[in-house]
Amino acid sequence: ENVTYQCSAKLQNDVTVSNWVPIGTEENPFYSSFDGNGKSITIYGMSSGYDYVGLFGCVQNATISNVVVEGEISSESAKYVGGIVAYCVVGDSSTIIKNCVNKANVNLSTRDSSNDEYIAVGGIVGYAEGNCNVENSVNNGEIKNSATGNFTSTAGIIGMVGNNSYS
Repeated sequence: ENVTYQCSAKLQNDVTVSNWVPIGTEENPFYSSFDGNGKSITIYGMSSGYDYVGLFGCVQNATISNVVVEGEISSESAKYVGGIVAYCVVGDSSTIIKNCVNKANVNLSTRDSSNDEYIAVGGIVGYAEGNCNVENSVNNGEIKNSATGNFTSTAGIIGMVGNNSYS
């Protein structure tokens, strides 16, 4: 049984991590509030085996604000990669990503979308569906997508947008 807990977190110091495990999965998305407090999270290396790679892997009905991401966010096999959020899913209310800065290099290599799946890489959000609002945020990192196939997308802010409205 999946249990959902809501909480609020506020970063108090700059943090450097390696072998980062993205926060939230499709089965258990991040549903809460995270305030980066203007601090930086520097990521050197991601743990492998995740479909959604970023500071946050999968979020729903969340608020993420005031965080700076630096370093390197990369994967050889992820489906969605984003500097702040890899996958923003449809929820009962909006997910808000505001006042965030990505300075990390974001890279996806070798994934193949020949089986008709979407692959997306973005500086702030990899793939956004539902009510995902990105406000007052900027990407300063280099974005690369070497994946192959018919359904790949890459962009500086949101790599791919679902069939809903965004602001």
